[in-house]
Amino acid sequence: MNETGPSFQKKNDGLPGAGVGWSLAIVAGLLGLAVLSKSKPQRVPLRQSQRKRVFVGGEGKCYHCGKFVPTKGYHVDHSNPVSKGGTNHMRNLKLSCAECNLSKGTKRWRKN
Repeated sequence: MNETGPSFQKKNDGLPGAGVGWSLAIVAGLLGLAVLSKSKPQRVPLRQSQRKRVFVGGEGKCYHCGKFVPTKGYHVDHSNPVSKGGTNHMRNLKLSCAECNLSKGTKRWRKN
């Protein structure tokens, strides 16, 4: 490191592919930037308060088939799946019975 900040000099450890002292991820992190990757989006667990709000908002009925769901073991479904960029925003969460949610996979639901 020098007086103006980190050095970006090349280094060679004698390893194949060696020669760059700083990876893109490290530099981006130092600059406060996000690095896009092809890895799956990180799933953020729902808070218990969110799960309760979804249950109450869904009036205890599956959004997809209309069956009443048990108060324990119900599913909270992402209308737009996390794997496709969906979030835990309340507009994206629906009360679902296990059968409907597990049969959906990573598809997006469209209500008829």
